[in-house]
Amino acid sequence: MTKAEVKFWLAVKGRKVGGIKFRRQHSLDWYIVDFYAAQLKLAVEIDGDIHDTPEAIAKDQQRSQHLVSLGVRVIRFTNDDVLDNLPGVLDRLRGHFPS
Repeated sequence: MTKAEVKFWLAVKGRKVGGIKFRRQHSLDWYIVDFYAAQLKLAVEIDGDIHDTPEAIAKDQQRSQHLVSLGVRVIRFTNDDVLDNLPGVLDRLRGHFPS
């Protein structure tokens, strides 16, 4: 795991955020997502700079579309988001939880 993924994992593991259980490196069909909350059908991807190329952007969009076709919502954060503003990331994450 990257530093950003470790930081995110330490923040969410053990149902620390909203009582939601997250899994790491979870398989969904033929993809493996960084983090997954099964009860919400929510995948969380944390992307580094390598995801900024046109090819990677297209591949990520295709991947997200496939996951959405399975009924999974996908949210993405950058490594910098997590490393520099974890409270903001967790607030955005909570925005995807039921009220």
